[in-house]
Amino acid sequence: RLRVEDEYAHGEKIYGARGEEADGHAPERTSEEFREFVGILYARKLLPPSWALKDEMALFDRAEENIHIPLKEPDLVELFGRSGGEEAVLRAIAESALGPVGNWLPFSKYDYDDEDYIEVHQSDY
Repeated sequence: RLRVEDEYAHGEKIYGARGEEADGHAPERTSEEFREFVGILYARKLLPPSWALKDEMALFDRAEENIHIPLKEPDLVELFGRSGGEEAVLRAIAESALGPVGNWLPFSKYDYDDEDYIEVHQSDY
Protein backbone atom coordinates (compact mmCIF):
# COMPACT_ATOMS: atom_id res chain seq x y z
CA ARG A 1 0.00 0.00 0.00
CA LEU A 2 2.85 2.37 0.77
CA ARG A 3 4.50 1.85 -2.64
CA VAL A 4 1.13 2.32 -4.37
CA GLU A 5 0.77 5.66 -2.56
CA ASP A 6 4.33 6.67 -3.45
CA GLU A 7 3.65 5.87 -7.11
CA TYR A 8 0.47 7.93 -6.92
CA ALA A 9 2.04 10.90 -5.12
CA HIS A 10 5.45 11.04 -6.80
CA GLY A 11 5.20 9.00 -9.96
CA GLU A 12 1.69 10.13 -10.82
CA LYS A 13 0.76 6.55 -11.70
CA ILE A 14 -2.37 4.82 -10.47
CA TYR A 15 -2.14 1.22 -9.29
CA GLY A 16 -3.66 -1.05 -6.67
CA ALA A 17 -6.33 0.47 -4.47
CA ARG A 18 -5.82 3.84 -6.16
CA GLY A 19 -6.77 2.20 -9.46
CA GLU A 20 -9.89 0.74 -7.90
CA GLU A 21 -10.76 4.18 -6.57
CA ALA A 22 -9.93 6.14 -9.74
CA ASP A 23 -10.99 3.99 -12.65
CA GLY A 24 -12.86 1.15 -11.08
CA HIS A 25 -10.49 -1.63 -11.99
CA ALA A 26 -11.42 -4.93 -10.44
CA PRO A 27 -10.32 -5.74 -6.89
CA GLU A 28 -8.96 -9.02 -8.27
CA ARG A 29 -6.41 -7.00 -10.19
CA THR A 30 -5.15 -5.38 -6.98
CA SER A 31 -4.86 -8.85 -5.44
CA GLU A 32 -2.89 -10.08 -8.47
CA GLU A 33 -0.56 -7.07 -8.24
CA PHE A 34 0.07 -7.75 -4.56
CA ARG A 35 0.78 -11.43 -5.19
CA GLU A 36 3.20 -10.50 -7.96
CA PHE A 37 4.96 -8.03 -5.66
CA VAL A 38 5.37 -10.70 -2.97
CA GLY A 39 6.73 -13.06 -5.65
CA ILE A 40 9.35 -10.46 -6.55
CA LEU A 41 10.25 -10.05 -2.88
CA TYR A 42 10.69 -13.82 -2.63
CA ALA A 43 12.73 -14.08 -5.84
CA ARG A 44 15.06 -11.28 -4.74
CA LYS A 45 15.48 -12.88 -1.31
CA LEU A 46 13.93 -9.90 0.47
CA LEU A 47 11.75 -12.10 2.69
CA PRO A 48 13.08 -13.90 5.77
CA PRO A 49 15.06 -17.09 5.04
CA SER A 50 12.49 -19.08 6.98
CA TRP A 51 9.66 -17.86 4.69
CA ALA A 52 7.31 -20.74 3.89
CA LEU A 53 4.09 -21.32 1.98
CA LYS A 54 2.09 -21.10 5.21
CA ASP A 55 3.54 -17.61 5.79
CA GLU A 56 2.59 -16.58 2.28
CA MET A 57 -0.96 -17.88 2.64
CA ALA A 58 -1.36 -16.07 5.98
CA LEU A 59 -0.01 -12.86 4.42
CA PHE A 60 -2.42 -13.06 1.49
CA ASP A 61 -5.37 -13.75 3.79
CA ARG A 62 -4.50 -10.78 6.02
CA ALA A 63 -3.64 -8.51 3.10
CA GLU A 64 -7.04 -8.97 1.47
CA GLU A 65 -8.51 -6.98 4.35
CA ASN A 66 -6.26 -4.00 3.61
CA ILE A 67 -4.88 -3.81 0.08
CA HIS A 68 -8.11 -2.51 -1.42
CA ILE A 69 -8.07 0.62 0.76
CA PRO A 70 -5.80 3.51 -0.27
CA LEU A 71 -3.19 4.40 2.34
CA LYS A 72 -3.41 7.99 3.50
CA GLU A 73 -1.05 10.06 5.69
CA PRO A 74 -3.11 9.55 8.88
CA ASP A 75 -2.89 5.80 8.27
CA LEU A 76 0.90 6.05 8.24
CA VAL A 77 0.91 7.84 11.59
CA GLU A 78 -1.47 5.26 13.02
CA LEU A 79 0.61 2.34 11.71
CA PHE A 80 4.12 3.64 12.32
CA GLY A 81 3.86 6.60 14.68
CA ARG A 82 5.64 9.81 13.86
CA SER A 83 9.19 8.44 13.75
CA GLY A 84 9.02 7.25 10.14
CA GLY A 85 11.67 4.59 10.70
CA GLU A 86 9.47 1.67 9.68
CA GLU A 87 8.14 3.66 6.77
CA ALA A 88 11.69 4.23 5.50
CA VAL A 89 12.49 0.52 5.81
CA LEU A 90 9.38 -0.45 3.84
CA ARG A 91 10.23 2.08 1.13
CA ALA A 92 13.77 0.70 0.92
CA ILE A 93 12.47 -2.86 0.57
CA ALA A 94 10.06 -1.80 -2.20
CA GLU A 95 12.88 0.02 -3.98
CA SER A 96 15.10 -3.07 -3.70
CA ALA A 97 12.32 -5.11 -5.29
CA LEU A 98 11.07 -2.72 -7.97
CA GLY A 99 13.63 0.03 -8.32
CA PRO A 100 12.84 3.71 -7.78
CA VAL A 101 9.34 5.15 -7.85
CA GLY A 102 8.16 5.13 -11.44
CA ASN A 103 8.99 1.44 -11.90
CA TRP A 104 6.14 -0.95 -11.34
CA LEU A 105 5.68 -4.67 -11.58
CA PRO A 106 7.97 -5.79 -14.41
CA PHE A 107 6.09 -8.91 -15.47
CA SER A 108 2.54 -7.76 -14.95
CA LYS A 109 0.00 -8.91 -17.48
CA TYR A 110 -1.29 -5.34 -17.57
CA ASP A 111 0.25 -2.63 -19.72
CA TYR A 112 -0.04 0.30 -17.32
CA ASP A 113 0.89 2.88 -19.93
CA ASP A 114 -2.21 2.09 -21.97
CA GLU A 115 -5.44 3.82 -20.98
CA ASP A 116 -7.43 0.64 -21.46
CA TYR A 117 -4.92 -1.52 -19.55
CA ILE A 118 -4.55 -3.95 -22.42
CA GLU A 119 -3.20 -7.28 -21.28
CA VAL A 120 0.27 -8.08 -22.56
CA HIS A 121 2.25 -11.28 -22.34
CA GLN A 122 5.27 -11.75 -20.10
CA SER A 123 7.32 -12.82 -23.11
CA ASP A 124 6.85 -9.32 -24.55
CA TYR A 125 9.08 -7.78 -21.84
